[in-house]
Amino acid sequence: MDSDKIIQWLLQGDVAVEYQVHRDLLRTERKDLQIRIAKEGWGARFRAKRKPNGHWGREFYYPKWTVIHYTLLDLRNLCICLIIFQNALGRPNATGH
Repeated sequence: MDSDKIIQWLLQGDVAVEYQVHRDLLRTERKDLQIRIAKEGWGARFRAKRKPNGHWGREFYYPKWTVIHYTLLDLRNLCICLIIFQNALGRPNATGH
């Protein structure tokens, strides 16, 4: 399988994968895709699991694998920054915007 076919296959995946393909393999900046990560696919699934208190688990570090610490690491790995994520939730960021 040649690299063009592999890239085309990857571009059919989740928007987070599509963004990373553009950024890392095609060397193109696609902020539009990065913004979509918070609203679609894996990013939207993370967003849907967040509780009203801002946590994904019961407490800050409990239970271990569903807490905010590891979820934020996963969001970072999905190339979604917290400000974009908060804006998708309709919540202001730390600067009040």
